[in-house]
Amino acid sequence: YPLRRQRQMCIRDSGLISCMLPAINRLPSTDVSPLLRHGKRIRENFFDIVYSTRETGARFGFVVSMKVDKRATGRNRIKRLLREAVQHLLPDFSRGIDCVIVARGKVGNSRETTESMLRNSFIKIGVL
Repeated sequence: YPLRRQRQMCIRDSGLISCMLPAINRLPSTDVSPLLRHGKRIRENFFDIVYSTRETGARFGFVVSMKVDKRATGRNRIKRLLREAVQHLLPDFSRGIDCVIVARGKVGNSRETTESMLRNSFIKIGVL
């Protein structure tokens, strides 16, 4: 069988194009719970970052509860915004990190503002 090229799945949502994070940058669901219990935490206005450092590679998980938005479409939009902002920051990471971003409110409407908030938080952590 011929080798298949790895394709990125992209979704268009009212002007926002969201592509999936590569599999190596996704935190498996089995690792989310232990990280939330034992990881270090940084609180920002609209989200918490729970993280632990690792040797190489950056892996991310996203949590948006029903307290933030009752509708699944709203929660998914917030996750897409966060995911796209993280994807733009991926080349800048200097160290490995396991990270769960927990949304605590409406994150924002644009990827640029979300990306700048995340960039400042990752600079505080020391991985950018």
